[in-house]
Amino acid sequence: MRKFDLCVDAAKLPSNHYDLIIHSHVMEHIPCNVSAVLFDLHRSLKPDGVHFMCIPFMGGTSAEDLGKISKEDAIAWFGQDDHVRRFGAADVQRNLGMLFKIPRKYSMLNFSSAKELDEANVPERERHGFTGSSIFPLRKNDLLLQTPETHSSSNSERGFKLFSGIFGRA
Repeated sequence: MRKFDLCVDAAKLPSNHYDLIIHSHVMEHIPCNVSAVLFDLHRSLKPDGVHFMCIPFMGGTSAEDLGKISKEDAIAWFGQDDHVRRFGAADVQRNLGMLFKIPRKYSMLNFSSAKELDEANVPERERHGFTGSSIFPLRKNDLLLQTPETHSSSNSERGFKLFSGIFGRA
């Protein structure tokens, strides 16, 4: 086993390499741009792979502070002294929904049966809506942002020509 720092090492992951990526209650702890980390994790997923993302949502809106804050402030703002962000149920689409296809109305019953959830001891109150137990089984095409591999050189050249035409540079 080797140490893996999501803030530094996620960008170094090979593209289209992993069959399965799982993280549960991790993203609220990482002290860097969470969208960049999630993008790089998802980029490393094989085309037919699955990315299971468990994000604990709290009521209200999202917030983060990547600076040095006291444990008391972290508890007050994020609910735990080792958290640097809070994912808010009120603004899912303006946060994670800008990165991934996230349903507006969430239910675990969209991808699991009630029997499976019972066997996993998932409480009924956690199965619907964005909660502390929200799980997202994401496929490669659930990423809304384009990866560098999807940009062709002709698109880059067109963009440069457009830029040059606007600003008078050839």
